[in-house]
Amino acid sequence: VKAELDLVEAELEQVELQVAELLEKQAQLTSRKSALLLQLEEACDAIGSSSSTTSVPEWAMSRQVLQSYDGTDFPWSKEVEQHLKSSFGLSKFRPLQLRAINLTMAGNDVFLVMPTGRGKSLCFQLPAICSKGITLVITPLVSLMEDQIMHLKSVGIPAVMLNASSSKCRGHQPFETVSYFTGTE
Repeated sequence: VKAELDLVEAELEQVELQVAELLEKQAQLTSRKSALLLQLEEACDAIGSSSSTTSVPEWAMSRQVLQSYDGTDFPWSKEVEQHLKSSFGLSKFRPLQLRAINLTMAGNDVFLVMPTGRGKSLCFQLPAICSKGITLVITPLVSLMEDQIMHLKSVGIPAVMLNASSSKCRGHQPFETVSYFTGTE
């Protein structure tokens, strides 16, 4: 038993070293990510300020206006927070999600580009269940649509999909994109 205990302790020491190395790597990557985001922001600002047009498009928002949508003091904020927890089982938002949701709930058009796995779906699903009516989502991948529908139904959110395989679409030209609907009515 003593020999086995010694082996377990030695293995635990190795694991602790690996954890320390991973935490250091995480800190380095987080720092690098912050620096890259700052560079990207500065590059976008430079492009915007050196644009050949002299006026800002009427649909464009300043960074300060966009940041004002990061808060939780909107009429819909409590409902959004409640559905985040009760419908999706999440306790907090990832970067840019709350801003995108608030912009959507305020009636603004939102064009959101985020890396894979960063929570884009929540940015349209949460406003869909906090709003009346139907939300139409167009996506180019049947597998993504099937995953989304399966997830929405698993948490009790009504959703259906329409694509080239749908019975009412047979005999027509196949769709290039796929759509699914979710909503409260």
